[in-house]
Amino acid sequence: MSIRSLRRGITAAASALAALAVTLPTTSAPAEAASLTRSAQPTLTTHDFPVYPTGDHDAGVFTMSNGSAAYCIEYDWVSDGYSTFDQASWSQFPGENPDNRFTQHAGEINWILQHGYPALNVATLEATVRAAGGTITDSLSPFEAARATQEAIWELTDPGKYNGPWPEQYGWQSGASAADIASVTSYLLDNATWLAAGKGAAPTVDVAPANTSGNSGDVLGPVTITTGGVGYAQVSISGLGAGSQLTDASGAPMDVNLDAVQSGTQLYFTVADDAAAGEITVDAAVQGADPASTGTLLVSTERINGDRGQSLIEVSPASASDTAVVTWAPAAVPPTLGTTASDQADGDKVIDPAGGTIVDVAKFTGLTPGKTYTLSGKIFNKTTGKLTGITATREFTPTAANGTVALTFTIPAGYANSTLVVYETILDGTTIIVDHSDPNDQEQTVTVPPLPPTLGTSASDQADGDKLVPASGGTIVDVLEYTNLTPGQEYTINGELFNKTTGKLTGITATAKLTPTAANGTAEVLFTVPAGFDGQTLVVYEELLDVDGTIVAEHKDPEDEDQTVYVPSIGTSAADQKDGDKTMDHAGGAIVDVVAYTNLLPGQTYTVNGELVDKSTGAPTGITGTATFTPTASSGTVEVLFTLPAGHAGKSLVVFERLLDANGTIIATHEDIDDAAQTVAVNTPPRRTPGVPPVKPVAPVPSKPSLANTGTNASPMLLLGGLLIAAGAGTLTAGRRKRTAADQPL
Repeated sequence: MSIRSLRRGITAAASALAALAVTLPTTSAPAEAASLTRSAQPTLTTHDFPVYPTGDHDAGVFTMSNGSAAYCIEYDWVSDGYSTFDQASWSQFPGENPDNRFTQHAGEINWILQHGYPALNVATLEATVRAAGGTITDSLSPFEAARATQEAIWELTDPGKYNGPWPEQYGWQSGASAADIASVTSYLLDNATWLAAGKGAAPTVDVAPANTSGNSGDVLGPVTITTGGVGYAQVSISGLGAGSQLTDASGAPMDVNLDAVQSGTQLYFTVADDAAAGEITVDAAVQGADPASTGTLLVSTERINGDRGQSLIEVSPASASDTAVVTWAPAAVPPTLGTTASDQADGDKVIDPAGGTIVDVAKFTGLTPGKTYTLSGKIFNKTTGKLTGITATREFTPTAANGTVALTFTIPAGYANSTLVVYETILDGTTIIVDHSDPNDQEQTVTVPPLPPTLGTSASDQADGDKLVPASGGTIVDVLEYTNLTPGQEYTINGELFNKTTGKLTGITATAKLTPTAANGTAEVLFTVPAGFDGQTLVVYEELLDVDGTIVAEHKDPEDEDQTVYVPSIGTSAADQKDGDKTMDHAGGAIVDVVAYTNLLPGQTYTVNGELVDKSTGAPTGITGTATFTPTASSGTVEVLFTLPAGHAGKSLVVFERLLDANGTIIATHEDIDDAAQTVAVNTPPRRTPGVPPVKPVAPVPSKPSLANTGTNASPMLLLGGLLIAAGAGTLTAGRRKRTAADQPL
């Protein structure tokens, strides 16, 4: 029957306890060795972590004059005033306490003493309980450990009598955990077995090997902690510093509680690669029980008022320690080389597709100061998998074993959309000392992005390929020249005409889809230009969008002649060639029409064809004029002469003009029947009044005398009325004039 099962079967009733005591087998306690009886008489010197069951006597851990500790094994007997004890064998337990069951359970109590506190320190006891499945809510305290050990002993000697915990005035420490005490008590009772007096294992510890050596940068170890008699050791490590740490076998940091290192644990250490020679010391200590004296019965030798004091049971802690030393020396470090490549222009890792300079900083270690070396580099094109032929070299003499040296590489245009890797080698003469040629090393890698797409346009009149679009309207064909597109990818071309004359967009747009078969090529976009843009300068704006609708290139330069077309215009101003006024003699004469033009192409040949139109009927007169000219500027004037015969007296004649290019295409007209500027009047022969000279009719006055093609809002009837009034006024004036020879009748 285990102690735990026995404990569960006990009730608090005294009669039941007595009956149970009678039925317990008396043969379970082996005979003990008589040699335990000693002549020394230890005295009680201090009382640690007392337990006051009833407030009138104490129990718990006592410290004896011989350095051992002792626990109470008689719940109902007092210790107050008693200080001298005889060491006795278990069979010498006093007989005045017949209910006490020490004799039946002395062996289990001996086991509890050797596995409880203070034989085991609190760290070892806590770790042991946890390993056995017990729960400790917080770190175990000495008070909790002592209390649990005492409770386990009482449960065997005086089962059911102790039903604490008691309030603080009876020895309970504030902050102590009853649950932790119960967990330790359960562990002790569940695992207690009969351990004869003088038996048990003294604590031992071995730290092996005693000496371990290696090089900096290595994983040093293992140092193995092996314990006997107890399961855990307390380990202290000295010599750990910056660059060194406790690790596992892989070199990963090790998380271990050095206050409770389990037997069999292997410790490793890592030291920084560049660490100087040094050492680490590993000290391990264990605490347990001395089986030779632990379990000794202490019987009070004094009588007070005829009563003896309570009996105690002795526990003698024992300890052991061992040390190991781990040493290291600096490792022999071969030369190393690492490089960092960047763009000299801005320090980033991107080189302009048009070309640039790579600066590669080579970082070396382990060279011989004062010795001359050669740093040789070459550029590897990771995209093509081939060397580029771009190289650089320089000699250098380091002043220290470790340092840096830089090389520059000139990258010409032609490496767009490439990944370039710098390969570096350090040579001693012709012997390679160290090489760093890793195509996957990002530090020595730069990229050359693809050339961005470009777009250029050339606009012209679709009809004849020149830069003039007739004022009557036409079609502009814009030829786009693109570069650096992705073959097979679809793009969209969006265009709109910009009116440079007004500074505004026209709203005339065009679009086209493009899927290039090569990176560079051309495409056409057509724009339909209606009439109404006479004299305007139109510029084609184009955008190129990818499949996501992102603009990848555009060309919107209002000053670019290649994407500019012109719409010509003309305006006329007709007059009598003889005197420059607007009235022609009924007998005939010559009309000069000054044609003002805009937006022509200098150096090209043009023709102006004109005809006189009868304003009253709108019918052509058949009287024509023509002029061919080659302008030296885009804007200017040209004169056209019309010979007016007699026979048009009293008529208003309007000059209609047409401008033709060298191909005979009409590119501009000015045919406004109401335009006073291009109108002349033919007078009528005056009636001869004796003594009154003939009066020349007054020609109509244009509302806006200008060469521009502007008109008037006045109606013909109003103009006619004005002419009649003017004529009458002239007649009245003439009547007051003195007759001359010119006034004689025809």
